[in-house]
Amino acid sequence: MSQLTIGIVGLGLIGGSIALRAKAASPGVRIIGANHRIETAITAHTRGMIDHIARDFSEFSAADIVFVCTPIPIIFSTLVELDLAVTGDTLLTDVGSLKGTLYRQVQGRSWRHPVVLGHPMAGKETIGLDSADANLLVGKPYIVIDDIENRLSPVLQNWGCRVMPMAADVHDRYVGFASHLPYLASIIGSGMASAGVPSVELFSHIASSGFRDTSRVSASDPHWGADVLLGNSPIAREGIDIAQRLLGQIDALIRDHDRDGLVALLGGIKGFRDQAIP
Repeated sequence: MSQLTIGIVGLGLIGGSIALRAKAASPGVRIIGANHRIETAITAHTRGMIDHIARDFSEFSAADIVFVCTPIPIIFSTLVELDLAVTGDTLLTDVGSLKGTLYRQVQGRSWRHPVVLGHPMAGKETIGLDSADANLLVGKPYIVIDDIENRLSPVLQNWGCRVMPMAADVHDRYVGFASHLPYLASIIGSGMASAGVPSVELFSHIASSGFRDTSRVSASDPHWGADVLLGNSPIAREGIDIAQRLLGQIDALIRDHDRDGLVALLGGIKGFRDQAIP
């Protein structure tokens, strides 16, 4: 691991956190970084997060692994550009939160370099290099798809990630319900408050931990939110249908003043949550 060279395209929250974790966990690691805003790459270099700023993808030829940490819509095109530009024995991977369509795109192309899709189940509602955290990935699940040569997984395990092999479509269903739909629920909660209170200033003084906890992820980048809801639209729409049915049941129970029915419904859902998050 001491001679490991890592490439990172996209120096935001996840890319920056990968850089910091690699520096902390892999002594002697060399990191090559690139970002669409050169100022961000310069900042990362100045802070010692990366060792070299790549101004051309061919400069990633020295990397053992290149992590594509770009917005979801350009992950595939970035992987293709890297595949064409890189000359070394480099493994290409991504960190995007959608896998089904991307996996089928990857399977439909002949590659010069191995491609292993990945997704760290870690994040924050804040974005950008300044939010990067060396411990963001530690102890968190890192989903990996088809690491046939077992080149990516040992590196991630060395960084303290919990590697989880998974099929792409299974990923999108479970991550949809574990991440994308909770984001949507959080957005709806914040939207209800926005529509229901006449004074946001007064609300800001009253709102406490309950609203903060349930609304936290609604503060996420709305571009990411739109990308995952559209990119995982079958699961998003299935979740919306489930939510509408649940709201209908709850509305009927409230209308009928059926306290026992409400307790039973809410308790059943609480039971699932208690099992999912012990």
